[in-house]
Amino acid sequence: MSQIEWLPDAEVLALANVQMDEADQTELNALLVVQREGVINPPARERLHVLLDDYRQGMLRKAQALQVAVSRGLQPPLSN
Repeated sequence: MSQIEWLPDAEVLALANVQMDEADQTELNALLVVQREGVINPPARERLHVLLDDYRQGMLRKAQALQVAVSRGLQPPLSN
């Protein structure tokens, strides 16, 4: 059982709809471009790994919250 299951409905819905901070998303996109071009330096690579880890963790929490929201009937499933 995840900790999200213990949250009130409003917090579950907020987590189910959360998005990465716009500044972090912009930085992540820029670093991905630099990496794709093959010119990323070690500090930028480290920052990219941090942002990717934050993104993955956020998506996991979002998916868990969406599952809880659907099971509580707070929102419909994404697909049938």
